[in-house]
Amino acid sequence: MTPQRPQGPKGPQGRQGSQGRQGSQGRPEAARTSCERCGTCCRKGGPALHEEDAHLFHEGTITPRELVTLRAGELAVDNVLAANVPADGAQAEPAPLAREIVKIRGRDGRWTCHFYDAMRGCLLHGRHPAECRALACWDPSGLAAMYTQGRLTRRDLVHAGALVELMDEHDERCAVGRMAEQAAEALAVHVWREPGAPLPPGEAVDGLLEALRYDAALRSVIVERTGCTRAELDFLFGRPVAQVLRAFGLRTTRDADGAPVLTPDRDAR
Repeated sequence: MTPQRPQGPKGPQGRQGSQGRQGSQGRPEAARTSCERCGTCCRKGGPALHEEDAHLFHEGTITPRELVTLRAGELAVDNVLAANVPADGAQAEPAPLAREIVKIRGRDGRWTCHFYDAMRGCLLHGRHPAECRALACWDPSGLAAMYTQGRLTRRDLVHAGALVELMDEHDERCAVGRMAEQAAEALAVHVWREPGAPLPPGEAVDGLLEALRYDAALRSVIVERTGCTRAELDFLFGRPVAQVLRAFGLRTTRDADGAPVLTPDRDAR
């Protein structure tokens, strides 16, 4: 799954099968039958984690700072199973996630797998997650067969009571489905205003600003008091609300006093 914004296109589910390639003279080459470790699938995104990958987390092979949670309701592109994949191979349309996904985060501002190195290839090779083992780019049926089965969530991996309570509170106060509805309502009002103008106060906008303030404050306090990195918080609480809202067409800026302000994001729609 790949969020619509703000990182680059395509996540692990951006991987598509290929029955052959063009040779250097433009002639089709024989179809692949084994992995050439070219890195194409790795550059399109890291995998989501499944039950058989839990040991990689618990033994420290994959740590929270290398993961990101896509929460239920976020807009994401599914190029493996979704009905919204165009027949012409164009980018699929994003759709709300039915349930959360924990996946290996991207790097360098893109969705390239965090563990992919251009010179050395996969840094987890031999210990790589189930989706990577199932993927054969010349025949994606193996990935498709297991790809929605036994996916891990944060609560499968985090058992500390205080953290789980914080995650539950954050999910309630920053519920993605509610923010999507509020964003749509706020943008519907904005069409009658000057382009680029901040969204005016109102119930929907006020609700979004409250979620933004709470999310930012919670992350800052946890970093200051526990030493957690911002990257680790993207696993515990999902991506920052400001990033999630961009997929719904809203950009977060600051006014002269440093308070958050919402404006339509033309690039995200």
